[in-house]
Amino acid sequence: MSRSEVVVAQGMRPRRFSIGLGIGAITLRRNAHGNGVRRRQVQSIPIAASKTSLVLGLIMTGASLVNLLNSRTTNPTTLPLAQYVSVIGSGDEPFDLSTATARVYSGIPHHEPRHIGPGENWLQAALGQIYMPIKTTQDTQRLLAGGIANCSERSQILKTIAESVGYQCRFVGLNGHVVLEVFDDHRWRMADPDYGVVFDCPVGSLALPQHESIVVATLAKRGHQDNAITKYLEILQSTSDNQSLPIGSPLSPRLYKIERACSWLIWILPAAAIFIGLSPVLISRRTSSVRMRERTTQPIATTPKAALAMAHSDTKFG
Repeated sequence: MSRSEVVVAQGMRPRRFSIGLGIGAITLRRNAHGNGVRRRQVQSIPIAASKTSLVLGLIMTGASLVNLLNSRTTNPTTLPLAQYVSVIGSGDEPFDLSTATARVYSGIPHHEPRHIGPGENWLQAALGQIYMPIKTTQDTQRLLAGGIANCSERSQILKTIAESVGYQCRFVGLNGHVVLEVFDDHRWRMADPDYGVVFDCPVGSLALPQHESIVVATLAKRGHQDNAITKYLEILQSTSDNQSLPIGSPLSPRLYKIERACSWLIWILPAAAIFIGLSPVLISRRTSSVRMRERTTQPIATTPKAALAMAHSDTKFG
């Protein structure tokens, strides 16, 4: 923190005290007789840099406002699913796991991971150029607005629906696939919105060989072909790499925190840049205030000679 030092004369032994002025430093010094003031300014941020910071702050603010406007848009493709999510969350319709899974399955097309663009969050999109996974989202509203989702993102939407009415959920990672387990009717049930199916047991039980016929029959009833069913069994029964996440945990807690932080930083960073850009003006006003106080507190006479002259004038005109 830069400082401004003011030296005030008190007899022949001046006393120093500091006044914080933020960015930059102002030094005021008065001699013991109080008949002179010398000011020295030291700016830690050049004027050109402060102007650049101000311009960047205004540009970032404009981009953040665009992000805010885009966050209120809806996607016609996923509008029915978005309305269903809202209805379930408000309690206007009872929750049924099979129905909710089917709605997610038919309500949003399967696609590669949903990426956040500059129009949605300029900071997250920029950081995603450095580390690609940062561009993904775990926000259900953004997934619905984007209109596409992969297996984990479909499971995220179903998780949001179930948790909105108090159901406990947890992600289960399989071999290149993600499903959801929901604690429903006093038991864990596996739901796979990417295939549109629900089973009455958790992944661990479903992966056992004796339950293979149940998996085949359920997938066939949904309309999946034999090759898709065979691939599904391979993924499900490769139990060595199956992993259950804690109840309620995001699929990637680290990326989830980064995404949440970016939603705040798109406003904090512009505000900080604008403040830095305006700092020279703020410092100048503070300096003027300090100088004005110094002038008003300057003693009229601080030497014996001056005091004698003032006394003589009082006698003369008295």
